[in-house]
Amino acid sequence: MIDEWTLEHVHGVAGIQKGILTRAVQATRPGGTVVYSTCTFAPEENEAVLDHVLDAERCDIVPFDLPLETAPGVTEWDGETYDDRVTRAHRVYPHHNDTGGFFCAKLRVGDATEVAR
Repeated sequence: MIDEWTLEHVHGVAGIQKGILTRAVQATRPGGTVVYSTCTFAPEENEAVLDHVLDAERCDIVPFDLPLETAPGVTEWDGETYDDRVTRAHRVYPHHNDTGGFFCAKLRVGDATEVAR
């Protein structure tokens, strides 16, 4: 698997993930919740995907707690900048929790009034 990893592959997967998350948000009723989680640390597949959906759809990332040590989502990577709201996502690093690593975000679907509920 690692032999197949390339930046081109990451960008291809990120494009698929943008489509999946966009469809999930579109299929969720206003006020509903979508959880986005990956098992990668690549910002292209995490924060960049969230940034795309925040720009394209009516939704917001809402704060949530995890019973693990986490780091916030990053707002800059490789010359790209992302919406500050991505800091509400959680990065879970293996060396902080003696676990596998992952990324997760909780999105509330709808306009500002619906998101606030």
